Amino acid sequence: MTKQDDSSTLVAVPLLSLVRQYFLLPTVFALLFAGLALFYALSATKLYRAEVTLMPVAEIDGGGLGALAGNLGAVASIAGLGASQDERQVEAIATINSRSFLAEFIVSHNLLPVLLADEWDEEAQRWDEEPSLNQAVERFSEKVFLFRQDSGTGICEVAIVWHDPAVAAAWAELIVDDINTLLRNRAIKDTEARIRFLEDELSKTTIVPVSTAISSLMEKQVHKRMIANVTEDYAFRVLDPAMVADTDDPYSPQPVLLVAAGLVLGLFFGIFLVIVRIARITVRTE
Repeated sequence: MTKQDDSSTLVAVPLLSLVRQYFLLPTVFALLFAGLALFYALSATKLYRAEVTLMPVAEIDGGGLGALAGNLGAVASIAGLGASQDERQVEAIATINSRSFLAEFIVSHNLLPVLLADEWDEEAQRWDEEPSLNQAVERFSEKVFLFRQDSGTGICEVAIVWHDPAVAAAWAELIVDDINTLLRNRAIKDTEARIRFLEDELSKTTIVPVSTAISSLMEKQVHKRMIANVTEDYAFRVLDPAMVADTDDPYSPQPVLLVAAGLVLGLFFGIFLVIVRIARITVRTE
């Protein structure tokens, strides 16, 4: 046997001995991290998720409104009649995600003491420090309210994450009701303003074709106002309402995933320590 073989054997023997010696270290850390993860999962506040599935409602032309608006040119443009049929859907999605709508929702339902409960003195019924509405909107939009739309189907989902499953479902339904009410009232107000404008323009013209076109536009606006008045699901049609989640099925934390992550993290951490320890001992023996 050569000297080189002898040195390789001498190095391999202590290495194998060290591996056996520290074999349990990764297992110990894996169990330790898994235990910590399980403790956190059992002690952390449980959050529940309630979802409402929606379909944005498309604008109905009513037959020839776009063509009539095109024929009238400037008059129709001033009256706001040249918009595309997708504008109603775009407005609905932009509005429900806007800070102004979320702020109005928080104020109208008196959610400041709920969202900023850590700053609210329940016994004295006063704030320890006067809160900011912007702070409440930020917390609501980042931690409570979720909105997403499937780019393929156009189907939307409004979700609320909260520690009370019944409250989460109620808020999800309220948001849909509020956005439909807001945009329905806005549509009624807009159509009434357009009707008044068209009535004024009609009184100024003596040209029969123009008078006929303006009358047709007025008829369409009256029809749109009627639709807005009688349609509750004006902006979003509910496909699947919110359901109250089971108390034993929280959205977060999820113990199984946390324990699995703890096992993996602890195992790798233990292996890392073993490698570092063996490397140091190997360098010293050389």
